[in-house]
Amino acid sequence: MKRKFFFTSFLFIISIAITAVLVTGFYFAQEREYLIDQQIEAIASGLLANELKDAELTQMDDIIADALFDQPRTILINIYNKDKKIIYQNLNSQNILGDETPPLDQKLFTYKSDDHTIRFFNFPLSPKKMLQLGLLLDQQELQRWAMNKRIIVLMGLILAIVMIWAWIQARILVRPLEEVTFYINSLGSNVEKNAPTPAIPPTLQKMMAGKKDKEIELLWDSLNYFRNAVETKIKLTKTTVAQMAHELKTPLTIIKNSFEFLQTKLSPEEEMQRKMIKGAIEETDRLNATISSFLAWSRFESIDDKKEIHALKISTLIEEIVDSINKAYPEQKYIINAKENFQVFANPEDLRQLLRNLIQNAFKYNSAEIISIYLEEETLTIENESHPIPEKVFERLGEPFNAGKIDGNKSIGLGLAWVSSICKRYQWSFHFQHENGKTLSSIFFNS
Repeated sequence: MKRKFFFTSFLFIISIAITAVLVTGFYFAQEREYLIDQQIEAIASGLLANELKDAELTQMDDIIADALFDQPRTILINIYNKDKKIIYQNLNSQNILGDETPPLDQKLFTYKSDDHTIRFFNFPLSPKKMLQLGLLLDQQELQRWAMNKRIIVLMGLILAIVMIWAWIQARILVRPLEEVTFYINSLGSNVEKNAPTPAIPPTLQKMMAGKKDKEIELLWDSLNYFRNAVETKIKLTKTTVAQMAHELKTPLTIIKNSFEFLQTKLSPEEEMQRKMIKGAIEETDRLNATISSFLAWSRFESIDDKKEIHALKISTLIEEIVDSINKAYPEQKYIINAKENFQVFANPEDLRQLLRNLIQNAFKYNSAEIISIYLEEETLTIENESHPIPEKVFERLGEPFNAGKIDGNKSIGLGLAWVSSICKRYQWSFHFQHENGKTLSSIFFNS
């Protein structure tokens, strides 16, 4: 946008400047031509006043010399007879024109040769004689636009001034949009992090104070309306969903207790009913675990709390978590390549939750026998082989309940949601990629 403003302003100002130069150049060229014509006519009048009209050819040199002795310009004089043949030429005309004969059918005209530019004036001396008076001009004297070093330097200076002014104008015009854009980005970033709404920048406050710009005021009002609507909707959605999840826990507990009671009343012969009730109890437990996980994640998302920050040795913590999870997957092996046992500053439970979810996913979806864990340059990378990840799952990576079935394994879809939320809170960078059957999960703690 700034570039568009700059080029638009620059082209507009340059267009005006060029138009002004052309018009001015045309005007002054016309004025120069008019003054030259006035000078020629004045010289002709002076010659007539010295009785050139009735003079003999032998007297003309003296009369012309007396009339032109103080003229700074080179004057050419030709006198023609009634047959349009030259009967007299002064020395300047002989030297400059030679055998050339300028026309007599125009009163005032410009005559150009390869080396000279001459402005001529044809005036009848008598019915039998025609006076042709010419002024030798500079080659550029009647041009609409004549270039020299001074003009080139002046043009360069004007161009530099125009560019600076266009840049300043673009900055002035675009700055309000930059401030509003920056504030919108801050709003979006804080919404993602569940942080409070950022304060209005002082520049925008100053801009809105006193005499307000109508366009900026309308934009600001729309932005505030949008911000308030988003905040209200987010709060309402989180509150409603969390309350709904909480309300489900009680009836689920009652249903589970009812199934367990019915199970005690069944006779040994009612094996089919016993299996059905057992399956219902397991599904109730799974649903209850899902709701509990969601409530925990929802509380984490709703409260930006970084209390009890500790400096934690990540290598030690990873070994402890991997050893614990590996017991559930004894057929799999793991390698920890810790080139650097760096410290991470975080709440211990938050870091444990993040590492547990990443490592558990690696074990759960691993299609090979070995899981590799690398620690280097404040970066954790977990590598495992897995079957293709469904595209719809990959597109919504990090969102809650983004669950897909991979090689028969299915989750509730909150594992990477936890990872994404914890990384946002601590401003860590989480990268996830799957290529050629290999999955790489990386956390950059120093981002």
